[in-house]
Amino acid sequence: MSFTVIFKEEAANDIIDAHNWYESRRVGLGDEFLNEIEEYVKVLENDPQIFR
Repeated sequence: MSFTVIFKEEAANDIIDAHNWYESRRVGLGDEFLNEIEEYVKVLENDPQIFR
């Protein structure tokens, strides 16, 4: 059974802010950050009990 991860507006805004901050440090770093978020979301969707 697969689940859907839903981000609250505040969390989504934090992710955008973090992306922009990382991107200001090095071009492409913000995208790497988003890729990591996506990977963890996939893990959570497939096994939501993995993290407490």
